[in-house]
Amino acid sequence: MRTLPLGGRAGLVVAVLATLTSACVATQARVAVEPPQPLTVPAAPPRIIVPTDPTPAPPPEETPAPATPARPRPPRPSAPRPDPRVEPPKPADAAADAAKPPNGQETAPAPAPTLDMQPGDRGDAGVRQQLSKAADGLQKVNYAALSNDLKAQYDTAKRFITLGEQALKEQNLIFAATLAEKAGAIATLLLRR
Repeated sequence: MRTLPLGGRAGLVVAVLATLTSACVATQARVAVEPPQPLTVPAAPPRIIVPTDPTPAPPPEETPAPATPARPRPPRPSAPRPDPRVEPPKPADAAADAAKPPNGQETAPAPAPTLDMQPGDRGDAGVRQQLSKAADGLQKVNYAALSNDLKAQYDTAKRFITLGEQALKEQNLIFAATLAEKAGAIATLLLRR
């Protein structure tokens, strides 16, 4: 049997494939397509023109709006006019007259009330005692056993104690007492858990 060279085999394979593929291709008949008929546009309808009336229409009657009662304005209080015959007191004289007691005796001026002191406060020592009680309560709490929310509360109470001590140094007893109460309340809640 005779063998074909490599180039000859490839040519034979191409020839066989071309023959087989040409047999698989289906032929289609070409059909001529007619162009579509142009559309016919209908004619515009006739317009009807109505002649205008040479006399103008009377204007519509205006109906008066219902009358709403007007609200009377309240009278403006007039500022009291100073009597030109009376001379107003001088500011320095008014302060001196207010400082004198009515019985004519001179007394020492009363101390001015401060914002950081109120009647009923327990004072500096009471606030310090409350802060130390809250700090002692927090030391008894097992921090590691607390949940994340309770740890945040513990840290807040510690911060309240620090701020309370700072407020005591600044002599702001109301703020220090408030912080001490809050720190004590948190310490009590944490001890119950």
